[in-house]
Amino acid sequence: MKNYRTTAIICKSEKDIKILQKSLNLPFTVLNGQTEKFETGLFLTTIHCEKGLEFEVFIIPFENDKNYSTEFDSGVLYT
Repeated sequence: MKNYRTTAIICKSEKDIKILQKSLNLPFTVLNGQTEKFETGLFLTTIHCEKGLEFEVFIIPFENDKNYSTEFDSGVLYT
């Protein structure tokens, strides 16, 4: 199994981040619009804050037809 330097869990909303913060038993950093530098680790962020950032691996939790039901939502996932 390959070790990745950066993994992001990219959430649709701050509400989703709060849910994950309570349930993750791993060290992580929450990235927001003010975060300028990060190097390695597991990161939680929203779709809107991750624009322009690069990660080796990303996970989109809670992705289903209910949470991403509009054409706009589908376009956001495509980026």
